[in-house]
Amino acid sequence: MGGSSTHAFHRKVFIAAIAVYAITAWFSSGFYSADEHYQVIAFVEAKAEHQPLSELPWEYDARIRSATLSAICYCVFRAADVLQVHDPFIKAFLLRALTALLALFVLRAFVRACLWMIDVPFQKAFILLSYFLWFLPYQHVRFAMETWSGLFVLLGLAFIVAQEERPMRFARVGACFGLAFLFQPSALLVCISAVAWLVFIKREKIASIVQLVVAGLLVCAIGVGIDRWFYGSFTLTAWNFARLAIVGDPAHTFEAYPWYYFFVWIVKYGIWPIGALMLAAFTGLTLKRPTNLFVWCVVPYLIVLSFIAHKEVRFLFPLVDFAPIILVLAWQEFTHTSLHASLIAHRGKSPIRVVMFALIGANTTGLAVACLSPAGNGRIILAEHIQRSHSTGTPHLGYVANDTTIWKIRIPQFYLNADAVDDGITTPCDPTHGTGDLVIAHELKTADRDCPSMKFYWIEVARSEPEWITPLMDLYNSERDRPWYLYRNEAGLAKDPH
Repeated sequence: MGGSSTHAFHRKVFIAAIAVYAITAWFSSGFYSADEHYQVIAFVEAKAEHQPLSELPWEYDARIRSATLSAICYCVFRAADVLQVHDPFIKAFLLRALTALLALFVLRAFVRACLWMIDVPFQKAFILLSYFLWFLPYQHVRFAMETWSGLFVLLGLAFIVAQEERPMRFARVGACFGLAFLFQPSALLVCISAVAWLVFIKREKIASIVQLVVAGLLVCAIGVGIDRWFYGSFTLTAWNFARLAIVGDPAHTFEAYPWYYFFVWIVKYGIWPIGALMLAAFTGLTLKRPTNLFVWCVVPYLIVLSFIAHKEVRFLFPLVDFAPIILVLAWQEFTHTSLHASLIAHRGKSPIRVVMFALIGANTTGLAVACLSPAGNGRIILAEHIQRSHSTGTPHLGYVANDTTIWKIRIPQFYLNADAVDDGITTPCDPTHGTGDLVIAHELKTADRDCPSMKFYWIEVARSEPEWITPLMDLYNSERDRPWYLYRNEAGLAKDPH
């Protein structure tokens, strides 16, 4: 257990984390994954009769998403309306701020619960990494199924590993695991693995396991009731999700990847020096301590997901909070090896300090970008500029895109004025395609902006990400889409082309 100096350090880090997470919640506008909007906020907008059900994605009719997260969103939006807060950008910020508050609460509980298993020389590193490993603040403000599911898994594990006994301890674990399952059914793999560890490794009393399971089932029953309210009829969304995952849906095909791609993505998208270290730490801890609780939780999840053809990086998000504890536990194991002793003995001649500085530099840079960048491709930054600049009138918005790319940049109606008109795909200087007041496009060359026959030209008024971030993002992922720009018709409001 950490001493008074460690607890004092934790308090200071926690205060700093409050500031960093608040900043991240403010700047991280928009959504990383389309599901973060279209299967949460859009569902709520339809429930509130602000948009027709026909505009919802196919997942609504398939009834494969638990309405639990949407119900929370619904309550937040209703509360905002009561307080006369109608700005969609403020409403979305409230969702991110709520997620950040939950994350800070869970992280504090988890860190305090796990300190006893961390050697004193590594406790401060564990505390810092738990809050400030570069991608964590960004993940911890996402009002998304993967984030909320992962946080409740972490809270359940905190109750398991904590040394102090609490009333109804395993009922709390079961409730957390039940919520994690409701938010993201695939989290059940992690929860079952944790329960198996309790049974086979810790040899927990059968009464405790029964308490855990009953609490989890009660929470799931509440989730079924929420689904009944939200969808208007009895439905088992988890069953629908599992059935679709197993048998597939011929009407909706997804890109398939080889089984090992998650491991490639851990290295690539973790910023490769840090990602490689995380993968090495996980591998080393698995081999050295195969009965470790966190190993038991992660390994089955990765195995099952690896052999499902459809893969997305976000499927790893429920596991992100395991990274700090695995890194530090593996580091502890490494200190007992002869290789570590040799490096310490020759640290003046070895590149160990250079490596440490490089890792700290990479993490600090990644943290700055993650905290100050909009989420996803930054389309909501452009939407905010449109709303602020065209609070009155009827602006027409077009997209210089094609049928296969427009979905990546199209702004949801939730973020646009009710009077705004979406003209769809357009060409900047071709009147036959319609030319509105505003267009969103990848950077237009000067020649493409000038439209002499139509007596106007397009000027850049906003971009989807801060200019200083672009080269860093290109270095991080050279395969990503180019930034998007918002252009305004310099001649003023164009006539309605329709």
